[in-house]
Amino acid sequence: MQTLYDECIAIKNNHYTEDSWNALQEALVQAEAALKQNDQNIITKAYENLLKAKQELKKQEGESGDVIVEDVNEEDKGMILSSLSKELKEKVDQILSSGNDVIVAMKKNQQKPENMDEDEKAQLNQMKLFAIHQNLKCGTIYDLSLLIRSQNTVIGEIHELKQPITISLTIPDELLQADREFAVLRYHEGKVNYLKATVKGNSLSFESDRFSVFMLVYRDQDITQNPNLPNHPIIKPNNPTKPDDTLISSNRPFVNDKLQGGAPNTGDTTMAFEFMLSCLGSMAILSILYYRKRKQQA
Repeated sequence: MQTLYDECIAIKNNHYTEDSWNALQEALVQAEAALKQNDQNIITKAYENLLKAKQELKKQEGESGDVIVEDVNEEDKGMILSSLSKELKEKVDQILSSGNDVIVAMKKNQQKPENMDEDEKAQLNQMKLFAIHQNLKCGTIYDLSLLIRSQNTVIGEIHELKQPITISLTIPDELLQADREFAVLRYHEGKVNYLKATVKGNSLSFESDRFSVFMLVYRDQDITQNPNLPNHPIIKPNNPTKPDDTLISSNRPFVNDKLQGGAPNTGDTTMAFEFMLSCLGSMAILSILYYRKRKQQA
């Protein structure tokens, strides 16, 4: 409710019809009063009225519509519009020319494994394997994308941008803990990407130019400082698109918690120790034989 109220209060009367603008202002007054009460029924009704008034804002005849962004930085609007496909751009232009607004909004849907299809479950398994390999714990799963809609109807969806934008997520209360480091895994086009994140309070921010399935991951300091746990190196991409990205191809299976064809575990010194003992023993035997031979010659 508060988020919707803040969005609507920031809308300027940019050539909207008098009736639609007045309806929004009345809904805002009701919403402000509802926010001061503890009655959920009143809050729900005020929310529905405000949402309806916002969606029914209409431009005056002859005026073009506007592109409005929600949960996205205003400065990214131009770049997002330039990333639209030709077909979607034509739809947007047609809607704007008819006087209706177009809304660009970030879709943030939490996913549960039991509600995923087989392809999504396969993607989830790849991210889990990557997390295990990097000694990370798995958290919340998200389906993120940019929606293009007008008059409460979705007209398109964006899965890739020309440049990354900042995305913010709320960390679930049960995952918040002191000395805990968070990051995000992204599955896109057959690869898992490791994305660095910034945390302030319960808000987590990261950058991405592609949208699909994401997973919140974390690591506690006591885990990273435990000498008994294996130290798996970060797997660097051959041609990273950004320096912060870590990639792993989904068609390279894990074998014994290591990548097939990867480097051996340099922490195992047993074979090296046995080889050293064998060399010392051989040197001792050769020394004894040489000493006996010199004694016989003498």
